[in-house]
Amino acid sequence: AQGKAEGTLRWQTECSNLREEPYVVTFKTFYGDCISDTITKIVYVKVISGSETKEDIPNVFTPNGDGKNDQYSIAQKFAVFCDTEFSFFIFDRWGKKIYESTDPAFAWDGDDKAAGTYFYVLKSKALERTGSINLIR
Repeated sequence: AQGKAEGTLRWQTECSNLREEPYVVTFKTFYGDCISDTITKIVYVKVISGSETKEDIPNVFTPNGDGKNDQYSIAQKFAVFCDTEFSFFIFDRWGKKIYESTDPAFAWDGDDKAAGTYFYVLKSKALERTGSINLIR
């Protein structure tokens, strides 16, 4: 009997295990204890330019201790995976660097800075972005 099998493949690994080279992946389908079909594919992993990326980077946070939006982070809105060149900088209105991180999952609590507009620079292998962050107390 012939049929159609559908499914989802999710592979999760540490970034240190990824290399920009081909991976050979073999898929097997089973019917009971028997292998009914096998297919092998080559999968290429590569960081591509983010010039077409449309994700919105958050631009407001309210570090007032109410447990809601108390830290500034891009991790929930903007996906950056395994980018060894990731860096995020925050500057005050005079251009003085007040925060930096190389961790895409960073969370900035405002460091007791005054309410106002701050500016960020995001640099990574995939893209570069600049913008503003409004800190509201």
